[in-house]
Amino acid sequence: MKVLVCGASGQLGTALQSRVPPNVELVAASHQEIDITDLAGLQATLERERVSVVINAAAYTDVEGAERFREAAFRVNTHGTVTMARACAATDARLIHVSTDFVFDGEKRTPYATDDEPHPLSVYGLSKLQGEREALTILGSKACIVRTSWLHSARGANFVTKILARMQGDSAVRVVTDEIGSPTSAYSLAEALWRSAERAVSGVHHWSDAGVVTRFEFASAIADRALQLGLLESLPSLQPALVADFASAAKRPAYSVLDTRRTQVALGLDARHWKDGLELTLQDLRKTKET
Repeated sequence: MKVLVCGASGQLGTALQSRVPPNVELVAASHQEIDITDLAGLQATLERERVSVVINAAAYTDVEGAERFREAAFRVNTHGTVTMARACAATDARLIHVSTDFVFDGEKRTPYATDDEPHPLSVYGLSKLQGEREALTILGSKACIVRTSWLHSARGANFVTKILARMQGDSAVRVVTDEIGSPTSAYSLAEALWRSAERAVSGVHHWSDAGVVTRFEFASAIADRALQLGLLESLPSLQPALVADFASAAKRPAYSVLDTRRTQVALGLDARHWKDGLELTLQDLRKTKET
């Protein structure tokens, strides 16, 4: 099976490259190497490489920036996905497209199932929702949408790397207590995406690490383990806050836990606990610090 990973230089793309199954021939392309909005170029690549599966890990993920640069967000997250789906349709390839918990409004207080009605609060969430819907319309059973939540790794800008930077610079760090979700290691998602490719699953799926925490609880766990690993010299003072205490252009779902049970069955894969996923990220950060 030959697989093209788009967005290969990002945190998820990097994780995908580190978890390639033995039966997969990988073609990895960064956004500099492949413009996912260029139909002719993308189709030519799929034909030349004889790709059977495309994993789309490319996205405009700056939630705040999307509110200011709406056109840029839709260009990548919607138009780019449409272009990729059309290229797959023309070459008989399957598409695995990564989406987000931000398609939901967070009003629910039980885990979101794949058939719950989306209602995004932000430009980012809307652009991702429109992208996934277009992919399903164009490709039907040859499209697999995988929504995830609170993705983190040692690479790039995410909650773990951002909060650690704040902890290193400030003795007191304010963290919200009224955002609830499931942190997910990029490695965990990569493993699920590879299994999706191998099993040719289709339709909408949810994947996250297991367990539920607030942002404040997650930050506390990061601080405690980071101190043990030598990533912090001292334990910062974490101060509880509310989302309303911070100025933000984008609205975020207050509750975005995803129900992954259906996907775990479809993939034959158990979700690791978020604490185990966090350990993977922090160990990678320690290795980086030591080199």
